[in-house]
Amino acid sequence: MKIKQFLFIISTILLITACGSSGNNRSLKDYLSAYLSENNEVVAFGNANLKNILDKADYKSIDKVGSILDGELDNLKEVLNLDSPLYYATEGPFTVEGSPKSTSLFIEVLNMSELKSKFLEMGYDLDESSKGFSYGEDGDFCFGLKDNLAVIYIRGGEFKVEEELALILEKSQGSVSEGRVKDILDSEGDIVSGVSIANLYGSSNTDLAKLPEEQKEELTKIFEDGYVQMNCSFDDGGATITINNLFSKELLEKIFLGTNNDGAIYNRVNAGNGHALMGVSVNLDVEKLEEFAKTYAEDALNENLEVLGLDNNIFGMFGSGGVLKNITDGHMAVALTGNPDEYSFGVNSYVGASKLGQMAFMGYKENLALPFDLDYEYKDGGIYGSMALSGEGAAEDQEELPLPVGCEGFGKSGITAFLNLQEIDVTEFELQGELKLLEIVKYATFEFNAEGGKLYIKANEGKENILKQAVESMMDDLMDQINDIRI
Repeated sequence: MKIKQFLFIISTILLITACGSSGNNRSLKDYLSAYLSENNEVVAFGNANLKNILDKADYKSIDKVGSILDGELDNLKEVLNLDSPLYYATEGPFTVEGSPKSTSLFIEVLNMSELKSKFLEMGYDLDESSKGFSYGEDGDFCFGLKDNLAVIYIRGGEFKVEEELALILEKSQGSVSEGRVKDILDSEGDIVSGVSIANLYGSSNTDLAKLPEEQKEELTKIFEDGYVQMNCSFDDGGATITINNLFSKELLEKIFLGTNNDGAIYNRVNAGNGHALMGVSVNLDVEKLEEFAKTYAEDALNENLEVLGLDNNIFGMFGSGGVLKNITDGHMAVALTGNPDEYSFGVNSYVGASKLGQMAFMGYKENLALPFDLDYEYKDGGIYGSMALSGEGAAEDQEELPLPVGCEGFGKSGITAFLNLQEIDVTEFELQGELKLLEIVKYATFEFNAEGGKLYIKANEGKENILKQAVESMMDDLMDQINDIRI
């Protein structure tokens, strides 16, 4: 991104949000809600409460730079208003790198004439559209101004600025959305996001787009009015992202994540020395998985089975299906154990497998792209892998390590994970950049099933907001880098 373009969008947001809301015109939420109504191109939408985020970061208390930031923000108090969240919508298709086709930001304006004057003073050209709005552009960014609404539109490549902005502004004036879209926009959080499954599928460039028309119609029907809702909240001592799958009954029934887990799978991977540092578990409903794969991705399923020598030519005894359920129960887990202070680590893995599955794995593991070269044992209905790295004790000296405090939910949902740093002095590793944020983390847990899930990050300091701790950590890293500069 060019520096000029970056400064343009930042200055635009600051200027536009300066004017606040008079309450006499449509709210930002209603503008976005109307824009989303019957719009089959928007994949993700939501809002970010910038005022809450800044307040929780407590920038004024940041050592050395807090006073500087406070002084700069004092100069902007007359032009910056964060009382209203910033609303956004992104359109598909997404690139392989995850970038959307376009992003639209909806920002509220009180004094439009003053805003236009400020743009002109900054050297931006304003054009008047015959459809009743003003607009300007700078590279990949453009903006449209009408009534109490400003829209910033970001899109790469060639596009007709006036036409795109006119379409967005026109849609934002229509009837507001109801149902699940309304529920998502009405929900609370420092960051609120909704993803339309139907629009994501409709703009997809994956193999699903190559399905026969009958199957495409079936997927279109079960994806209809389906959303993934995510609410992120930064609190004292932790951050929580809650995920809610708002799916149709038909789609929920096709999701192949197992349920009713008792967490016993941890006992398959808990041997080691030191501490349990990290773990991931997966419980798949293999019958549903195979049914879904054979219906919508049969070629991919057959290719993977063939790698293991489990193609239908060899195992035709199972008929047209049932191969997966005869080789695995869908239970899998991996754990990292050890003592980082002594640079000793161990890896344990487990896959529930029948005798047939064990035989297939033994014969074809050399053809698999496995992340670790483990030592394997075949017993107790599964395939056990283990590896001890430098400094790790002998296998006979290993103990059964307990689950870390706060991570007791491991293995009790379709997908679970934990990261445990509470017994480690992370500062000794002198991490830099984004990794330095690990210094404020005590532990993190993740759980997910067909209905949704939750990511929780527990901070070291329980009485301070996790955003404040994160900002202080980043500022410390920045100051260290500045001090290391040699002129």
